[in-house]
Amino acid sequence: MPVEEKESRAATITGIEVRNLFGYLSYNIGTKKSRNPADALILYGDNGSGKTSILRLLFYLLSPADKRGHKTEVAQTVFSRFSVYFNTGISINTTRPARETVGEFAMTICSGSTVLHQYVFKPTRPDGSIQISEPDELKKVMAFFEELGKLGITLFFLKDDRSIETTLFDDRRDEDEVILHELREQRLEPAALTIKAARTAVRRAAMFVRTGAFRASNLGDTNTYNVYLEIIRRIAAAAHDEGARPSTSVKGLLKQLRVISRRAERLSSLGLITPVDVREMTVLLRRMRGSRATIAEQVVLPYVNSTTARFDALERIAIPLEKFLSYLNKFYKDKKISFDLHDGFTIRSDAAGPLTPDMLSSGERHLLLLFCNVLVAQDRASLFIIDEPELSLNVRWQRLLIKALVDFVEGTHVRFVFATHSIEMLTQHLTNVHKLKALRTRSTERPELDEGDTSKT
Repeated sequence: MPVEEKESRAATITGIEVRNLFGYLSYNIGTKKSRNPADALILYGDNGSGKTSILRLLFYLLSPADKRGHKTEVAQTVFSRFSVYFNTGISINTTRPARETVGEFAMTICSGSTVLHQYVFKPTRPDGSIQISEPDELKKVMAFFEELGKLGITLFFLKDDRSIETTLFDDRRDEDEVILHELREQRLEPAALTIKAARTAVRRAAMFVRTGAFRASNLGDTNTYNVYLEIIRRIAAAAHDEGARPSTSVKGLLKQLRVISRRAERLSSLGLITPVDVREMTVLLRRMRGSRATIAEQVVLPYVNSTTARFDALERIAIPLEKFLSYLNKFYKDKKISFDLHDGFTIRSDAAGPLTPDMLSSGERHLLLLFCNVLVAQDRASLFIIDEPELSLNVRWQRLLIKALVDFVEGTHVRFVFATHSIEMLTQHLTNVHKLKALRTRSTERPELDEGDTSKT
């Protein structure tokens, strides 16, 4: 659902600096700032250029989650510096001691040239992992994570094995996350992992829509007493002024009922409400004359106003749900996905009837997993980091995917970073593509990103 306009500007990545990745690759990607950062940043480079490692570092460095091994992943990756710049003026700078490219690293959060917070992460175990147990250090690292969390970005990382990690759910307390983590640790076949991940994503997406529909119904609804109280007030006011012209004519009511009928048809087709039939009420109103018409107007108006308010509130979940269903059904062939408040999401095939995620092709599961997670992310500022989105997708789907995702999140604070080899994706979005062209020398001095201020990153 779209984010409220009054919400403060969400942080969007405008540039990334990488120094000595694998000990010898250095990149400047984008700019330090941009007035209008792009919805999608696309990395392109040869095999071995470090695209996947850059995505991994981006996720694990920006993650404010503790006790998940994210900073251990950083400690075990070879690089000397990794900086991320945002359109808000915030930057996250990660550096290692001179001539070191693995192990200890310092993370600094800056606003412009002002240091907001810093913490030095040091491996504490022979395998290079980080485990902090000393009370004073725990306080310091938690304070750092709290500052990092002020970026307000929920992270999603769809890896090249089609597993997905996110900071939205706590993988120590959420049952699904515990299971997915255990499956990742077992290094199962990607198909087995994505089947479980897809089932989890579908269930979460259904819960997200149900919750949004429930909140919308409560927001737009009025309790029974207040409805009848409003009716009595209106009839009483009309009785005191029999000769007054009704504030809203019966013709106006009929027009409003037609609008309600059309909106109800759309919302019921999305599975958000039961069908609403106003035909009999319409016929009766057309027959009324004189004082009866005046009284009928006072009776019907509270229903019209309450229903309109409820439908307005439901639009916040109806718009993203409609896009979700529309795009997946455009991608899928001979299959249709639908939603119902009771049954959740269902997939049907004309030939085989109801389908479960494990009955879909790898490409179909990939799309289902991705779109379900994007749907759930729409009510918060989120960054989707996606490695090789073209995997398992045919050429047509590759051509359509990024445009579909960007359109899906229009009006929200969801942004994307992709790494791809797909010519179909690259040629469709050339203004968003950043080719990984390594700086020629092992970086000891540090050529910096341009200050930017361009329209695109």
